[in-house]
Amino acid sequence: MGVAYHAHARFLDRHGNKITVPAPVDPQTSGVPWWYDWIAMNAGALRRAGFTAILYPPVCKTQSGHFNTGDGYGVFDQYDIGSKNQMGAVETRFGSREHLQRSIAIAHACGLDVYVDTVMHQLIGGNNGVPLPWCARRPEYRTLPKGPGVLPGQSAAAPRGPSAGAARRFRVR
Repeated sequence: MGVAYHAHARFLDRHGNKITVPAPVDPQTSGVPWWYDWIAMNAGALRRAGFTAILYPPVCKTQSGHFNTGDGYGVFDQYDIGSKNQMGAVETRFGSREHLQRSIAIAHACGLDVYVDTVMHQLIGGNNGVPLPWCARRPEYRTLPKGPGVLPGQSAAAPRGPSAGAARRFRVR
């Protein structure tokens, strides 16, 4: 059993306003590192302090791009982890894909396990951030189909458990 550092990024100030981690794109904090870089710079110290794992905030691009309301929730594109120029930025609030990959590699090198807060709902994608049902989203935002066996080299495993019947009826179109 270990101890995880929850590197979460959404807080409320004393007036109830949402605060996220500082980012170099904010005028008042232009000298701070991206959050992923901060985690990487402090991974060794976190391990020495007794932490055995880091729980990263959600990594996908949100409707806020890299701006100060972007806390990882309200996902715009589940396949953009800071590598596409959309929603006003390439980076997420926490940095680019390269920042994330480097941060995870450094955490692993320091002996830390890495977990990612994955948001499977709260989707705000398509039409420049205006919520639309999945069937009405514009085709250019449909980057990959979702479902069992859709990734190259991955076979669709036979579903097991109480929801097996429902999973068998699922079809990727």
